[in-house]
Amino acid sequence: CPGEEIQLNAVLLYDFDPVFYEWSPDPIFSCVFCPDPIATPTVTDNATVVATYNGCPATATTTLTVIELPLIDVRDTILCLGDSYTLNDVTPDPQTTYEWFVDGEFISNTPSLQVSPTENTLYVLEIEKEGCTQIYEALVTVLVEPPVLTISGPSEICFGDNIQLVVTSDPVAPGIYTWSDGQTGDTITVAPGQTTDYTVTGELGCFTVTSDPFNVFVANPILIDQIEILPDTTIYEGDTLTLTVTTIPPAENLVNPVYVWTENGSVIGESAPSITHIAPSIDVNSQNFTYAVSISDEFGCEASSTTSVDVKNSFYAVPNIFTPNNDEFNEEFYILTNVATEVVDFKVFNRWGALVFDYADGEEKWDGTINGKDAATDVYHYIATLRLNDGEIVELSGEVTLAR
Repeated sequence: CPGEEIQLNAVLLYDFDPVFYEWSPDPIFSCVFCPDPIATPTVTDNATVVATYNGCPATATTTLTVIELPLIDVRDTILCLGDSYTLNDVTPDPQTTYEWFVDGEFISNTPSLQVSPTENTLYVLEIEKEGCTQIYEALVTVLVEPPVLTISGPSEICFGDNIQLVVTSDPVAPGIYTWSDGQTGDTITVAPGQTTDYTVTGELGCFTVTSDPFNVFVANPILIDQIEILPDTTIYEGDTLTLTVTTIPPAENLVNPVYVWTENGSVIGESAPSITHIAPSIDVNSQNFTYAVSISDEFGCEASSTTSVDVKNSFYAVPNIFTPNNDEFNEEFYILTNVATEVVDFKVFNRWGALVFDYADGEEKWDGTINGKDAATDVYHYIATLRLNDGEIVELSGEVTLAR
């Protein structure tokens, strides 16, 4: 029978090992390379197996005969009260028996059945041919009153977007649907340029029904005017950065907007049109960062934009020699920094450990004198504490040569 399984076995006349099997046609077998597959044929077909031992093949074929059941046309339908309909209105098969049931009770043994129910009725057809049985069902819905049509779909969209509108009937009734914009079918796609009311009319057998209007509100799109960056588009690591997005319409006129800010793809800040952010620490002299904002509102309107900021690091360097000899070149010893680096402490000692310069005394640079007198040419030791713009503390120590 159609859909039934049958166990096949390839039986060898002699006990060879190993033997490799291959069955065809492939789609009907549970396994192709085994000796005993389960076949599920849908039509009469030959099953062939090739058994191979040491390169020598042997072939066997058997026919799998599938009983061909007759064409059956039993489907759900809808009738108006008083109308009739013929179930399975096709040419009968003389080798097939037909039995109709309603609520488990036998009502007819004719191949076709003309029905005119007064209420919703489920008809069951059971056929039998050469031992094969098949059951079919058809629900006949009787319309006593006009069905109610309901349109569903998003009721708010952003200008330029499209949505799907779907009509359903209660009770369910197949028919021909024509929408107010001229489209047909139970599902349509619309992209209104302004707020619009949609209706649909259904030709449902003996009834012609029109739905209530379905309003689709069209919201204005979001446009990003600019992203303002303060204090500048070039800053130092650890600086406080303020990012502000300006939109059309302005932020106060957006409905439940959601803002997502990112730095090089990673989310930062809160959902707001303006955020503050600490510039990241970097290990190179300068690095470019991309800042982006995405905005969406409750109508599905979306907008996004990007901008970039150059972040510079906190610079410092310490010379290893200075020459305070009044030639106006390299006259003082000090720590070279940019505005992002703060010298917290800086001291210089002679070779015996005596303090010869202290940053805490109010001087930023050592002019090579001790108590107003020229210090001797020698190697001096220094220690320093620096604070970088991102808050990192750096401790330095080393030697510097005073040469005259």
